[in-house]
Amino acid sequence: MTIQLIMYSKEDHFDAINTYQFHDRTFTDHPLTVVRDCEGDKNRYPIIIQKDDVVVGFFCLHLDEGPEMYGYRNNVILLRGYSIDERHRKLGYAKSSFDMLDDFILKEIEADLDGVILAVNELNIAAQKTYAKVGFKIDKENIVSHRGKLMVMKRNFMVK
Repeated sequence: MTIQLIMYSKEDHFDAINTYQFHDRTFTDHPLTVVRDCEGDKNRYPIIIQKDDVVVGFFCLHLDEGPEMYGYRNNVILLRGYSIDERHRKLGYAKSSFDMLDDFILKEIEADLDGVILAVNELNIAAQKTYAKVGFKIDKENIVSHRGKLMVMKRNFMVK
């Protein structure tokens, strides 16, 4: 399985994101919405998860005010809007993308970072289990948001 993490480019990826199949928006937004939120924000980095030449997933990395909204300083980056296209689920792409994440961040993001955080809804048990399997641990709980109660999970970089 040849998985890559690639910085989103409108020219190369818009069509794939536009046809991305992701219907249940209970816990996170569709990649098109996340990409729009990234436009003009130098602290947000939309990322494509690609297998060969097919977009299979998407997420955003957010510096500064991203982690700050959960009470963190600038030594971590917030991962948000993570999803796998419905046509490509249960094939190991999530685990593979998280296995590459630390190296990708350290190579591509110009900041002095030592870890990554993400916020997950307390009702989203499947996501919590996935994140725990790839090394995230609950760091904060009972954070109230427009999507319900969240917990923040954190993982220090495994490579540096």
